[in-house]
Amino acid sequence: MAQLYRDKNGHTAPFFKEGTSQNVSVASTSAATTNAVGAATKLVRLSSTTNCYYRFGSAPTAVNTDPVLPAAVDRIIEVPAGGGKVAFLRVSADGTASVTELV
Repeated sequence: MAQLYRDKNGHTAPFFKEGTSQNVSVASTSAATTNAVGAATKLVRLSSTTNCYYRFGSAPTAVNTDPVLPAAVDRIIEVPAGGGKVAFLRVSADGTASVTELV
């Protein structure tokens, strides 16, 4: 469960512990994580070395109409009901994507 901390202005912000992390090669064909996100996981952090599309599902295939994950930007995403794997597809250049469970 997320804990809250206070920044220098006294505002609270969530603090998550990192759980299991998986890397995926991002290329011109969709590729998914080897393992599904943990059943109790509610949030994941997605990051990538290249702009890419991503999709959650039991056997997902990312396509060019899916949401875009910009390169070098961490994005915290709520895991859809049922969890599943995460697939990635490059926008224009190959790279590596990372899926980290937040607990």
